[in-house]
Amino acid sequence: MCKNKYNILLEDLPLKIFYKDRSSTYISCNEKFARFLDKKVEEITGKTDYDLFPEEIAKEHLKYDNEVIESGQRKDKEQKYVKNKKESIFHTIEVPVKNEKGDIIGILGLSVDITEKVIFEKDAELSRHFALIGELAAGVAHEINNPITGVINCAQIILNKSNEGSREKDLASRIIREENRNGIKYLSYSY
Repeated sequence: MCKNKYNILLEDLPLKIFYKDRSSTYISCNEKFARFLDKKVEEITGKTDYDLFPEEIAKEHLKYDNEVIESGQRKDKEQKYVKNKKESIFHTIEVPVKNEKGDIIGILGLSVDITEKVIFEKDAELSRHFALIGELAAGVAHEINNPITGVINCAQIILNKSNEGSREKDLASRIIREENRNGIKYLSYSY
């Protein structure tokens, strides 16, 4: 009955769980881990990562396994996998398994799919960047509009005080026409 409870617990967790010996050979895993590899649990037992993953991924797994065994410490990693043209990101925790003497006899690994979390964090970061760009653009527009407004106001004063046909009146009216045509309106932002 106790073994059945543990099996139920391990299978109901949203984790892919595996157990390897010191040579990184799989001793056991749960159904979720096996299903991820499109295999049955008994097909994984006795295999290494080189039997189950592309060589590049297998090398990386072996590197982490060795670090856990050599250090005797927990190791966390995030890794991308592409399966059926769909990319997933997993957070895996590996811990050393010790016998009653304290000798490391293997590695226990727990892996959870964090793809949605990573996408959400990237979207939130992108939103923050856009907000900062908007604030920057609004600040730049404000800094440009202030002096332009001053120039336009001066041009209006010159236009009002200049004699008809004078060079000053001509230049002031050109400045005001340009402002009316494409000036401050293009620098106004609302966020």
